[in-house]
Amino acid sequence: MRTFCATSLHLETLLSHLSDCNTPSGNQKYNFVCFSPDPEEIELYGTSEAAIDHELEVIFAQKGRRDNSAPCPFELEKCRTGLIAVVKVLRAALHEQPDSAILKKWVKDLSKVAEYHYEAASRQDYVDIPEPPPKGKGGRPVDPRLLHIAIRCYKKTDANKITAFRCIGTAKGCTMACKFKTRIKKILGHATTCEHVPRPLKEELDGGLAADTSSPKVARFNTSTSGNSKPSAMTKRALIQPSVEHISKKARMDQLMSQLDADIVQLFCIGGIHPSKVDLPQWKAMWRHVMPSYEPASASKLEEYLIPTEAAFVRRYQLEHLRTCDNLSMTFDGETTRLPESVYTVHVITPDRFVFLFEGNEVSDESHTRAAKHMFKVLDDIIHVGPPRFSGICSDDTGNTRVARKTVQNKYPWIINMPDPSYRMNLLL
Repeated sequence: MRTFCATSLHLETLLSHLSDCNTPSGNQKYNFVCFSPDPEEIELYGTSEAAIDHELEVIFAQKGRRDNSAPCPFELEKCRTGLIAVVKVLRAALHEQPDSAILKKWVKDLSKVAEYHYEAASRQDYVDIPEPPPKGKGGRPVDPRLLHIAIRCYKKTDANKITAFRCIGTAKGCTMACKFKTRIKKILGHATTCEHVPRPLKEELDGGLAADTSSPKVARFNTSTSGNSKPSAMTKRALIQPSVEHISKKARMDQLMSQLDADIVQLFCIGGIHPSKVDLPQWKAMWRHVMPSYEPASASKLEEYLIPTEAAFVRRYQLEHLRTCDNLSMTFDGETTRLPESVYTVHVITPDRFVFLFEGNEVSDESHTRAAKHMFKVLDDIIHVGPPRFSGICSDDTGNTRVARKTVQNKYPWIINMPDPSYRMNLLL
């Protein structure tokens, strides 16, 4: 019952703000202020539950419901303040019949419809525009990755129609958009972690970003300069030429910059230091004194590009290794941070006991029921690395994790459901 109260409160909040989503107002048929089931309908259908179900069906889904592949079972034509009162109607009916699956389904369906209108409204904040044709042979070509993950647009409220790029996940709830000058690094870094971007596309992006990050650049340079053979006479003469010396010096400087970028990323990630610290004047002054030619990354570059690209490199390495393993196990659990935020972490364990942190997902805004569905989606995306390679899944036995675990087992019957064996063994002692 507590879960339903939270769900109904969430529905009431959604419906009370539908006017903010540009949903037309003024439809009298959605007025539930003085609603009560028709006595004749109760007599006809046998129960008040069936009578309410029939009347709601006529009001909301007169043209019939959509199938399960649709984003929502039906759409709202117009809204008004009387629509919010439908929550009170359902609460009162469920107070009399707390086990009614039909009435609980109406709460879920209306929540899904309201969320659909919110997502549609977020897409309507921008007007999409087509990509311009190439101007000619010259000029820098457009990064092909952007065409897959960023949609050229402008904001509706912008009279100057300044070009922006929104994430393709906007259609599913993402709100990220950025201006023209910063689009490449910011959008690529965002897309690798956006939960609304399809997993196959994220893996493809990881491959490209992994090659651009600092760590592999340093490794490639170290490999190329690891030989101990003496240069030939021709090489010595070439090295004293100014143009070659300049190129060699620039290569060494680029290698040093990449090494410093990689060291800073590791320091901030392993030390748990917030990226905003790099904008402190003391941090910048230290680097001016140590190496005036080095310009350390800003907080935005560190947070939006350097850290995501390093994470892409790690994920790419993990995937390559895990796709060579069998009998993988997956564990996941949730915790609350000091903000507070509800965060779930997912680990994949190999038979030789190597543990990989594979996913961190924040679900603070999700109700308990929706959190379980959300976690199943996250787990399902990870299992697609290679479903036959997984043999077990484990978590504690709370409501969310239990439902997510069971849903995974229903879809992949060969995966063994292990509900916190350590805790259950401890209960036996």
